[in-house]
Formats: sequence, C-alpha cells, structure tokens
Amino acid sequence: GVLIPGSPSTFPETRDGFRRIRERYGPLLSCLFQGWPGFLPFCFTHLLDCYISLDREEAQNNAGTKRKRFFLVSWIRYLLSHSFISQVVNSTRPKDPTLTEERNEDDHNRGASYQETLAPLAMLRQLEIPIRAFQER
Repeated sequence: GVLIPGSPSTFPETRDGFRRIRERYGPLLSCLFQGWPGFLPFCFTHLLDCYISLDREEAQNNAGTKRKRFFLVSWIRYLLSHSFISQVVNSTRPKDPTLTEERNEDDHNRGASYQETLAPLAMLRQLEIPIRAFQER
C-alpha cells in the first residue's frame, strides 16, 4: 500500500525516508482519522497485524521484508507518538488561538525527541486505540 513505499531511492529506509512519506500521506491520514473516528483504531490494528504476519514469516527475511518491517514499525510508532495524537486530539476540539499558540511554543521548546515519544495512555484511550491489541497478539 501507500504507507509502505515501493521506491527505495525516493523513500529510503531511514528517518528521512519515513519523514518524507509521512509528509506526503500524513495530512490525508489526519483528515481520515478526524472524519471517521473508527478509522484510527482500524488502521493501527491493521498495521500491527501486518507486522505480526511478517514476523511469523521468518523464512522470508529478504530486503523487501526488512523494508516492510521498517515502515510498519515507523507508522505504528508515529500513530502512537505524542506529536500525532495531540494533533488529532487538538483538531477535534474547538479552536482557541491562545492555547494553540502556547502548545506550539511548548512543543517547539521541548524538541523533536519529545514529539517522538509515545503519547500518554489516557490520550490513546481517548482515541480508542486498541492498546490491548499489543497484548493479544
């Protein structure tokens, strides 16, 4: 699918490659998640299932499988990241320019490592992300 790009030259298996694919499809995903709240849990579960099915096919440990694993893990981590979750949560609430401005300044001051950290469990539950899917699978 589009979340696992086919072109290694355009989208290498690096942070920069994932950043580029995320910049391309992230806005579309955000719109889908906001328009259909059930799509985020579905997408998360599907990505997790794809990763697990690749993990079970250990015999196919070729470059294509490694590439799929890289992008699947990257998307799963991104969907659970503080940056993404706060973006989705904030976009579904009424806009308050002062709060948004403060939040953006706080996020900027905290740096990229903070943005890549996992979101608090309460935020994940608020969006109905099936955290138990990790345990069950």
